Amino acid sequence: MPLKEVDTRLLRALSEYRAFVSALAIETGQRSLIRDIILSEPSTTSAKIMKAVGISAEELVKIYRDLQTDEEFQLAVNSPYYSRRLMFNVARTVVHDLASDSDYTQRLISGDPVSSRVVELHTTKGTCNYNCVMCLWSDKGERTYDTAQMKGFGLMQTEEWKNTLATIREFGTKVAVFSGGGEVLLNKDFFRLLAFSHSVGLKTQLYTSGYNMTHLEEEEWGELLNMDRIRFSIHSSNEGTYNDIVSMPEHAHALTKVDNNLKLLLEKRNIVGSDLKIGIGFVIQPLNTMQVEDIVEFAKRTGVDYLNIRRDEILVTNPLDQESEVELRKQLLRIRQNIVNGVYGNLEIDFSDNLVAFMNEEKYLLPQVPQCVIKHFRPTINPYGLWNSCDLKGEPMYADPDFVIGDLHQDGVVKILARTQQTTIPAACTSCMPSGQTGNAIFTKLLQDHALGIDFKDQPFF
Repeated sequence: MPLKEVDTRLLRALSEYRAFVSALAIETGQRSLIRDIILSEPSTTSAKIMKAVGISAEELVKIYRDLQTDEEFQLAVNSPYYSRRLMFNVARTVVHDLASDSDYTQRLISGDPVSSRVVELHTTKGTCNYNCVMCLWSDKGERTYDTAQMKGFGLMQTEEWKNTLATIREFGTKVAVFSGGGEVLLNKDFFRLLAFSHSVGLKTQLYTSGYNMTHLEEEEWGELLNMDRIRFSIHSSNEGTYNDIVSMPEHAHALTKVDNNLKLLLEKRNIVGSDLKIGIGFVIQPLNTMQVEDIVEFAKRTGVDYLNIRRDEILVTNPLDQESEVELRKQLLRIRQNIVNGVYGNLEIDFSDNLVAFMNEEKYLLPQVPQCVIKHFRPTINPYGLWNSCDLKGEPMYADPDFVIGDLHQDGVVKILARTQQTTIPAACTSCMPSGQTGNAIFTKLLQDHALGIDFKDQPFF
């Protein structure tokens, strides 16, 4: 069956929250209902499913295992029409990781000090060339590291960062994400930290404007090519709009420089055969709402591996008016249809789940959990050594002293990891990224299911 026809069927099935009927006559009703529940909300706990369907944990696990190899179920959860696809992928990553490392998992569940598998590090000097209108870091005016009283004992020094990197690796971290708190590439010591990260076995990712790559040395290019992923923040392929968004003067030719640097990195990657994945992050906002299709064409033309398309999730900019919402949806639907038809080749276009729901005209609601558990899967360290529960709380825009778990200058990594296990953070923030909400929901389900006796490898995500 052509992919287009498959996705048409999936859209119809998902809109009714009905999975395809199982070929097995036995347990058809239970299987169908459980598939519906999981498709509708993957973070539904097993306890709730057992109560709703009226089955035991053993019976539920059998159906979970069957779903792992159910071809039509897998088609559904991988479809660009499915508005819980990213959540499902997060769950896949978590269950495979926790099932593969029983020692780490036991320490995490027992409350012993462990470091999150992914840690976000703001190894900047707290500065940036740009002043983006949708920036989640700082407005460089009323909300800064100064005004938020976040400077503490001063900027982290290179040796402190290296000690932190070595220790989090020892305690379980696999991926270091260099991002936020300004522009990472303005800190020339970044490349020393990058080389050190690789030497201790950390995988690395970078989020950057790409503007400051122009004068890199060959050795520095080489370290970038050793990374796993680099994402360029490019929020318009139009020079004028780009300048308006990032607040750069026309004579700086900012987009041209970024474009050239992106192409140079791709060229170097392809010459040496690096496994580095290179992509673009695009945030939808009033200034670029009519340019979503343009950025897709730009990404295809430049030859990047992936394009992340997101909204201004917590409305730093003004919300879109009704007419813009209508036009945005038309563009997204055309892009999705082109994905199904193979128009973009190997370019991976990644919509956030709430955008998929927007395309489907579905309401996007996530279950509220009692505690925030982002501290366990992506805490953030700001340039001044404050260890925060998440990236938003690590930056002046949304800083809150109640969400600071520790200060590396005073406490050290091990003490902070122990405190992380002991600290309860309510999931009650008025501003939370959808990725954080998704992570909270699915991580909470998996831990509650494990306490119920359901092994990670027995989940439908495995």
